[in-house]
Amino acid sequence: MEKLAYSREDLMKLFQCGPTSIWRMEQDGRLKKLNSIPGCMYRAKEVFELLELGPDYEQRSPFAWRRLENENKELKAEVAALKLRLSRISAMALGTLPIGSDEGREGA
Repeated sequence: MEKLAYSREDLMKLFQCGPTSIWRMEQDGRLKKLNSIPGCMYRAKEVFELLELGPDYEQRSPFAWRRLENENKELKAEVAALKLRLSRISAMALGTLPIGSDEGREGA
């Protein structure tokens, strides 16, 4: 599960800065401290925006990454099949492969 909030210590490590810099970010409105929970915590969405990752970055869960990886595999397979078909069409157009030949067919 992704973090929903970051501590001041997390931010100091992330931004490689000291507590004064975090305090300045609070003062100029770039970060808002979450007062409803104990400790000094900051909303992850604001941290991602500050890092210029965009507000939807937190929605990229492990499940979403797996879905994207599977989609990428399927698209690569489709590209390979289309390249094979294109090479067959090129060969037929050049006359190097007879038009009725089953050579190189991928089950189409």
